[in-house]
Amino acid sequence: MARDNIMEEFDYIKEKSQSIEIDGNPSIEEIALIISLFSFKEVNK
Repeated sequence: MARDNIMEEFDYIKEKSQSIEIDGNPSIEEIALIISLFSFKEVNK
């Protein structure tokens, strides 16, 4: 559930700009997902 919300938020932000804003304190899983998304994005270039 939280992963789906993060993915939707990431897709929305990716469409608008290249920055991510995090409200509150992200969990370890959320941080790992964001890092993996950035890593995957770099591979696609």
